[in-house]
Amino acid sequence: MVEIMDERAYKLLFVEDNKLDQRAFIRFVEKERLAYNYTIAGSVCEALEILKVEQFDLIVSDYSLGDGTACDIMDFVEEVPIIVVTAAHAEEVAVSSWKAGAYDYIAKDFDLNHLKAIPRTIDNAVRRKKLEDAVSSKQRNLEAIFDAVPVGMLLADENAIITRVNDAIRRKVHRDYPQIINRQIGAALGCVNITNEDEDCGHSPACENCLFPRIIEGVLETEQSVRNVDTHPILRISGQLVELWFHISAEPVSIDGRKYVAIALDDITELKKAEARQAQLLKDVENTNKELCDFASIVSHDLKAPLRGIRTLAGWIADDYADKLGKEGTDQMRALMSRVDRMYELIEGVLEYSCVGHTREERVDVNINELVPEVVDLLAPPEGIAITVENALPTIECDRTRLAQVFQNLLSNAIKYMDKPQGQVRIGSVENAGFWEFSVADNGPGIKEKHFEKVFQMFQTVSSDRDGESTGVGLTVVKKIVELYGGKVWVESEFGEGTTFFFTLGREKAEAGHKELEHDLVH
Repeated sequence: MVEIMDERAYKLLFVEDNKLDQRAFIRFVEKERLAYNYTIAGSVCEALEILKVEQFDLIVSDYSLGDGTACDIMDFVEEVPIIVVTAAHAEEVAVSSWKAGAYDYIAKDFDLNHLKAIPRTIDNAVRRKKLEDAVSSKQRNLEAIFDAVPVGMLLADENAIITRVNDAIRRKVHRDYPQIINRQIGAALGCVNITNEDEDCGHSPACENCLFPRIIEGVLETEQSVRNVDTHPILRISGQLVELWFHISAEPVSIDGRKYVAIALDDITELKKAEARQAQLLKDVENTNKELCDFASIVSHDLKAPLRGIRTLAGWIADDYADKLGKEGTDQMRALMSRVDRMYELIEGVLEYSCVGHTREERVDVNINELVPEVVDLLAPPEGIAITVENALPTIECDRTRLAQVFQNLLSNAIKYMDKPQGQVRIGSVENAGFWEFSVADNGPGIKEKHFEKVFQMFQTVSSDRDGESTGVGLTVVKKIVELYGGKVWVESEFGEGTTFFFTLGREKAEAGHKELEHDLVH
């Protein structure tokens, strides 16, 4: 064994049983000053012993050796590139060695000119090996990423045969790779034919619960991607039938001139279960709300009936026995009827509040320019109170009755508590990013700041001589309706000077009116 070392050079094993060819190689390397760290072995056996303890960048070996051939060395070290040196005109030997795994070959000639081809051939072999190692490293990285992706990934050919699958799918269907690879997609995943649960669906188009075959066929036929298609196949997993939900995305790919489909399976089973639970909860809540609304209607009816009787009887007594009751008695009877009327309105307010958001609403485009005059006409404000629309109001998509309730309650409060001989109520709107802001302002008595939150609470009224006329429900209803539509309501006021109520509504489907409405609706 001959060994020459140069730290800058390729590490080379030269296998040759002919001593003259060995010396010729050494002389050529020295003459050309080639930077090779070379070791010379004279037989297959010697080469194998060296390879057991040392690693080389490449091997240059004569094909025919006394105790074997270069193929014996190739079988021992598959990862090291080998250049085979053959006798002149031995093309068949060269080709067979190439097929066996040799990187290249050099044909010997009589005058040793073949040695001149060694540097170029060695450089090509080393570069090829480095390129193959780089490609192999990238391939391993891609395979590692492919297997680590939590979403199920597979590759199927035109016959829906799975050629590659990642670990996420294997874990999902509880099957080993040999049970999945090289099988049709339906059978590989354990899809069950819904017409016969004892059979796998395989590639049957008749199996309506399995979209895989049809998706593959469609992608290959159109060469178009498919994104987020929902499917819910029934799979046989560990002997049990399990219904799963997947988002399927499929992409046509071409590998070495052959068509494939890359499929991503995102398991959304838990999401579907959660959606089903949510739908059931919403249905239960809707039923409960309807029952509560129905209960409130029944109780309201049962309470209002005797109140109407009391009101009627009290009126008759006050009219028929006025002379016997006297002024004081008549006043007491009138006070009694007033309390009954207030109780009646209170029951109506509770019923109205309990049903907000719990009854089926019809959302339509409501032109508030037309709605407000109707509400004002219904309220019939007394002389001396002017209600003015300061600018064009928008059109809002909502339930017309609910929106009318909002304006009716805000305007009726302004009218009811007005303490000025010339009352002014102003309605306006401002467009902001994403919503409309409405205002109802008056020049009435105002509200102290400490009561700003209290006025929106059920049965709460602020101190006033007219509190006896209020049920304390109207503003609570306003707040509930506005919040039902995703808005908010608040109040600003200066005590003794007036009050402004603000509320917001979404403007995604709102459109401002085209005409200015700057005039008194009622004087």
